[in-house]
Amino acid sequence: MNIYFLASRTQTFTYGENYIQIVKSLEKLGHKVDSSYIQSTSNPEATSSDLTAEYKEFNRKIGEADLVVAELSFPSSVNIGYRVSLALEKKRHIIGLYLYGKHVPFFETIDSEKFIYEEYSLKSLENTLKQAIDLAMEKSDVRFNFILPPSLIEYLDFISTSERIPRSVYLRKLIEKDREKNSKYQS
Repeated sequence: MNIYFLASRTQTFTYGENYIQIVKSLEKLGHKVDSSYIQSTSNPEATSSDLTAEYKEFNRKIGEADLVVAELSFPSSVNIGYRVSLALEKKRHIIGLYLYGKHVPFFETIDSEKFIYEEYSLKSLENTLKQAIDLAMEKSDVRFNFILPPSLIEYLDFISTSERIPRSVYLRKLIEKDREKNSKYQS
């Protein structure tokens, strides 16, 4: 799995060893990790075009990632909070990690199935990551092709317009309703 790792660059001096251990643990679990964000340095003299290029690069990398892991122990990292929000907008699963006793109340308020907020210690790190990744994968949607005749597509378009819901949401609701009624199915 391709994982994009985020952390506060300004806190590398304080949490740098943790960042390294997180990346190593993810790689040990068999994942490919892009940690270029924390490896690059923040440039106080960055121009507007530099910042635009960095933003575009971040968006590209988030788009390529299967999962985002963010170290969130530092409470006032607006930059990381913003990047977590952008990743959520792009429908990426995010595992937010914080050191034991260093939770940030702001991140506890994120109400999204795609955001998993986990406490860790260096001793428990690998196990915490494995469990969080397993949980994120359980919550992942799976896409598949579905071929329908034009008359059913026309009906789905009608429902989508009149009910103001995407066709996929309508189909998902129908399947969920049928699953609930099916006494032979056990989840």
